[in-house]
Amino acid sequence: YVRLGFAVIAYETDGGIDITPRTPDKKFAAAVYRYVASYGGLVNARNALEFAIARFPEIAQDRIFTLGHSSGGRQALVFAAHDERIKGCVTFAPVTELGYLETAQFNHVPGKRKRMSDAIEATLPISHPGRLKVPTVVYYTSKDKVVSRADLRYFARRVGSHAELVEVSGANHFSLADKSFPQAAKWLCRHAGLNEPDVTTVSRSKEGEFERTNLQRSRRKTTLQSNPFL
Repeated sequence: YVRLGFAVIAYETDGGIDITPRTPDKKFAAAVYRYVASYGGLVNARNALEFAIARFPEIAQDRIFTLGHSSGGRQALVFAAHDERIKGCVTFAPVTELGYLETAQFNHVPGKRKRMSDAIEATLPISHPGRLKVPTVVYYTSKDKVVSRADLRYFARRVGSHAELVEVSGANHFSLADKSFPQAAKWLCRHAGLNEPDVTTVSRSKEGEFERTNLQRSRRKTTLQSNPFL
């Protein structure tokens, strides 16, 4: 995407961990508390965007898009639904509902289980589809064993005319983002008002080829004055 002329901003969200059946209850609970405190990663997303805009004035603020795969797709959808600066959203097999492992783990969260479960539910894209009012494309594959195709179809129906559901053949959950790149690149350029790219000439970048800026985790107070999910 950088080779196509886009500035790419990557960020982490508070509370991010790899969940397995062996994840300790206390570790899971601590991650939940951090994630909820960041309003489902919205604080992290806004801090990253505001940092980038302040540091790189050449970024076109009227052509900002979100993009993500799997849980990153969930973040892309949530950000697009709750920040008016976002003009479009590209996702690859996004997580729109709680998965089996997360649901099972909530049974072991010490204290306030119901409240925390409700708080997580409120951050999910399926909980506020009506707020997503920008062009959105959801790429999926029938061979996905992580994200349910039925969930994505249901989500797209709930969003309505703003959502476009596109099936990609020959991909699984983990290869979907790469397989979808030619279509996603053209979709982004079209909605950004750029010339259609020749994606056959765009090669995958190598580690270290582009300059990276590593930031300390932001300690700033949230820029959100109230719960955006209410």
